[in-house]
Amino acid sequence: MPSLPGAVRTRDRDGGQIRIPVTAAAAVDPTDGDLARTAAKPKWSPEMRLCAAILGQAVLDVRRYPADSRRYREAHAWLWNDAESGVHAFPAICAQLGLDPVWIRARVVGPIPVRRWLHAARH
Repeated sequence: MPSLPGAVRTRDRDGGQIRIPVTAAAAVDPTDGDLARTAAKPKWSPEMRLCAAILGQAVLDVRRYPADSRRYREAHAWLWNDAESGVHAFPAICAQLGLDPVWIRARVVGPIPVRRWLHAARH
């Protein structure tokens, strides 16, 4: 089919992609289950996310660094200190997140990845 000079054919304009007509089947959102699951999860406040980040960093420092490093010693002292009081003390953070401090300490020395046990430790 001849075209006018300067006219752009639809196929050339969209990069040669074939347009698929929208049908009722295409209108179904495959992520509906994901949205329902996400809506059912409790939302973490910024304070809870900060507590989780502090705890996660301490666990990573204990597992990642050698025992004679400063970061290991500081994280280890923080994780095993029950006497310290304050908002960012280990027992207070565990209470804020609903975690058992004894369970956390037992898992720090084990081979369980942090992401897996952080969610499993919630009451």
